[in-house]
Amino acid sequence: LCSMCSRYIALLKYDDVNVIAVDWSYFTKNVNYLRVVSETKNVGSFIGQFVDFLIDQTGLSPDQVHLIGHSIGAHASGFAAKYLKGRGRTVARVSGLDPAWPGFYTAGTDERLSSTDAKFVDCVHTCGGGLGFPSPICQADFYPNGGKNVQPGCSWVDFGVCSHGRSFDYYAESIDPTHLFVAQTCNSVVEGVPYNCRNDGALMGYPASPEFLGVFYLTTRSSSPFAKNITSPE
Repeated sequence: LCSMCSRYIALLKYDDVNVIAVDWSYFTKNVNYLRVVSETKNVGSFIGQFVDFLIDQTGLSPDQVHLIGHSIGAHASGFAAKYLKGRGRTVARVSGLDPAWPGFYTAGTDERLSSTDAKFVDCVHTCGGGLGFPSPICQADFYPNGGKNVQPGCSWVDFGVCSHGRSFDYYAESIDPTHLFVAQTCNSVVEGVPYNCRNDGALMGYPASPEFLGVFYLTTRSSSPFAKNITSPE
């Protein structure tokens, strides 16, 4: 959590925002994975209630709310957004970073992150079919390097942990406006193979836009900086 938080706090360098990190290690440190899965909806509801409080007490607009979650946290973010939507407060965006597949692969859209949770829902898939969802479940689904294990610079030895973590590595790097993860729009990406792709100028990560919806493919470098398109600061 701390490693992820320190990188997302980089948002404060590039944008005028408030960043709130959620520590739910009380649940996630449980060795029973299915118990953690079962608590995800509760955690999401707690987050939703807190955001609801901020809206009531500070004048925060749901259009200013962007929820970001990795793995099981992606689904917790989805549940938070669902809670707020049920209160008539649909948030602007949810970003799911390699949403967890184990424990959710048979779940319906009400039981996991889904494309209708926010006005814009984007996902980054990096260990599809292993620790992460292989199929598109968002409005914009990005498949860097095909979206599967093994991501460049990772190996099979860790059973996908490195590849799973690459989703937040890529996303955190994309906060820097000079590091562009330029993607191709594709008809589909199946088993890591992209089909019928075109260059529309879509960007993966923090600068992703609802102007570009569908399935996207791109390649990255094997080590940081991962983006292949790095521009000079203005």
